[in-house]
Amino acid sequence: MSERDGGIKEFSGDPSRRPAVPVRKKRRQSYEFLRFICMFFVVASHVDQPRFFGFTALSIFIILSVRLSGGSLATKPFSEVFRTRVSRILIPWLIWCVIYEAVKVYQFGPSALTFTDPNSLLIGSTIHLWFLVYMVLITPIIYLAVRAPRNAIGFAAVMGVFSLLGLGAVFLEMRASLPEPYSQWALALPPTSYGLLAADFPAVLPLALLAMLVALAMALKGYLIAGYLALSAVVLWLADHIDLPGTWAETLGATTFGIYLSHQLIILLCYKLIPFEAGRWLMTVIAFSSATIFVFAYQRIKPGLKRLLTH
Repeated sequence: MSERDGGIKEFSGDPSRRPAVPVRKKRRQSYEFLRFICMFFVVASHVDQPRFFGFTALSIFIILSVRLSGGSLATKPFSEVFRTRVSRILIPWLIWCVIYEAVKVYQFGPSALTFTDPNSLLIGSTIHLWFLVYMVLITPIIYLAVRAPRNAIGFAAVMGVFSLLGLGAVFLEMRASLPEPYSQWALALPPTSYGLLAADFPAVLPLALLAMLVALAMALKGYLIAGYLALSAVVLWLADHIDLPGTWAETLGATTFGIYLSHQLIILLCYKLIPFEAGRWLMTVIAFSSATIFVFAYQRIKPGLKRLLTH
């Protein structure tokens, strides 16, 4: 195995069993910048902006997340992959569950405790944390897609699995009254399926799946779902054809996980300090900027904290 061309890994051996490879460096930069922009609109949707912004942004963010994670899973055993994702995702999830739970108890008393039913364990102490549990639970799906043989049988199997997942999720979202977080999962599975196919499979496969997803959503009058899936594909196509210089976009992209975790707390503080009448967009800009500054500050002091805790 050798590395060249900005981090592309090339594998010797049977090409039909070639695992997925990381995206090229220049594309990663455009993806990272797009992740940062998406996070702004996720924050906007939680400041009571139109839902379409949030759904589209989260759809793109999910697609990018599975595309960018695929290459790192290509050569590792599943046990190592799962342990890594648990430590990187579930531990922060647990920490922020405690933080948000403490804030709620402080505000409303012990009666505000979240973990009162099994479904709450799949979410956390605030609804937006469902995404972290979801990303851990779909690890086997991502891993199987990355390791699937790149031949006709592999293509057919992967297309069948992701068609079933994506189309089934659209149908359930439109026809079943799913409780949280299953409704959020149903909205996330179509972009997940599309993103995994778009990462390292012939272009006809993700396009065919996208067409089926949009057609089913339209047939079931799920115009919001059809709209954000189609728009997500267009935006990602544009990102594929944009070459961003340097590494500044990756620096911004590295803040998105922290912004997602902390932004609800920042929004809560903004509501306490700023009159809502100041405007939703102003509130969005202040909340997003504050969360970004918070994450940048944490990233700067994190090495010192690690040294302090390990000595």
